[in-house]
Amino acid sequence: MSTYLPMSILAALLVCALAAAAIAVYSRWRRSRAPSPQVPPEEPTHEWLTREAHNGVGQRASVAGTPASETKRSRLITTR
Repeated sequence: MSTYLPMSILAALLVCALAAAAIAVYSRWRRSRAPSPQVPPEEPTHEWLTREAHNGVGQRASVAGTPASETKRSRLITTR
């Protein structure tokens, strides 16, 4: 038994080191894929307002139960 003790300790340390490295890599990968918080700019630009309006149309349509294409079509009909 004493002949295999150093080898067993080394194997256990190797497994622990590999597990710690895997956890570190996985947590860093998850943090890098996290969505960045979107805050409104100090002065809203035209592009930002357009994007927010476009995003709002899709959300209203999904809440109301109508597809976004119908909402867009009805908006085009009313603006002509």
